[in-house]
Amino acid sequence: MWGSLVPEPEDLPFLKVILDRFGASVRSLKVAGQGQNRLGSAALSFTQLARCGGLQELSLSGFRGRDLEQFCQSKCPM
Repeated sequence: MWGSLVPEPEDLPFLKVILDRFGASVRSLKVAGQGQNRLGSAALSFTQLARCGGLQELSLSGFRGRDLEQFCQSKCPM
């Protein structure tokens, strides 16, 4: 369905649902959270990214320090 997915910051709470349903169609994902709509570790996980089997380009910004630390320390299934 989507080759490129660039969700708006206010849509980040729904990112998990979007990737669960349409992740296989996403080739490029760019997520930029701002202000109170920052990307938290609960909004995105390696498991959700793994659903994006055709993902070729990924850009993430808007993590807070603690969220980024938790995201990077989570286990990545291969």
